[in-house]
Amino acid sequence: MKTNLFKILAIFFAFGMFALTSCDTSEPDQQSAEDDARGGYMMADAFAVSNDNTNDDGGKALLVEGMEIERSLLEHKVKITFSNCDYRGAKRNGVINIAYDFALEPSNLGAYNLVITFEDYTVDGVGLEGTITTTFGGIYDTPAITIVGTGMVATFSNGETISWNSSQVYTLEGGFVNGLVGDTVVVSGTSEGVNRKGESFKSTYANVTLNRACED
Repeated sequence: MKTNLFKILAIFFAFGMFALTSCDTSEPDQQSAEDDARGGYMMADAFAVSNDNTNDDGGKALLVEGMEIERSLLEHKVKITFSNCDYRGAKRNGVINIAYDFALEPSNLGAYNLVITFEDYTVDGVGLEGTITTTFGGIYDTPAITIVGTGMVATFSNGETISWNSSQVYTLEGGFVNGLVGDTVVVSGTSEGVNRKGESFKSTYANVTLNRACED
């Protein structure tokens, strides 16, 4: 359960952005909706990679070719360097820097607060910049996580960019029951930025219920 907690929330985070794009009855501008979703997915991916490799005992993920990890246990910092590395289904280059602290008491060391930054980092050729801060809330069995993106920029090979700032709280409704995880997450928060056409956008989510069937 400790191992899967943040991975589950990362999946829902990515899923949630796409679900809002396709299910929200407000029918946002198509380009803005796509770019909002793309930015959210890239944040979720970086979050999942970072969480998988955050731990004082060496992390939860296995190293693969083209991936190096440096750990500073006293400072609670991790540096992941990718060099043409195929990892989690994408080609990665550059550096992810992670600073972390323990979100809960020592008996639940699987939960962390993270600060994630990047150096010349690309995923399948798309660059990602900015700072992602994740904060664990609630209690372990009924978790909520706040994910904040500050100064985020995605840069594509044709020179187009998406820039945004976002702050969302994701709550796992029902939490864990007998080791199983519910299918529903409730999200609230905002996202605003400039899409790849240079147009401003803003999204507001107020207690939006997301589930695998894309139903509210």
